[in-house]
Amino acid sequence: MDIGSSSFSDLVYAEDTVFFVKNASDATDCLTSFSQSFSVFGLRAFWAKTKLQSVGSDSGPDVLSVMVGGNSVDPVESFTSAASKHLTASHVE
Repeated sequence: MDIGSSSFSDLVYAEDTVFFVKNASDATDCLTSFSQSFSVFGLRAFWAKTKLQSVGSDSGPDVLSVMVGGNSVDPVESFTSAASKHLTASHVE
């Protein structure tokens, strides 16, 4: 499976997936490509749970909501996975 310029040969179901992109435009392109690619396998994104998080920036979240196939993907300042809490660079607890 090709997603953008990357090729994946061993695709398995994943509850959580992380993509590192440079900006909102790249996020839209990546999520659109991924959505189109995995739909071939009968998989789909749960867009209500899909979020964007800016990391590595001292200015806080610099990503606004993006639209992917008519679905809004909103930014967050932090999220908690099963193992740890993830924060933006400007958000300190």
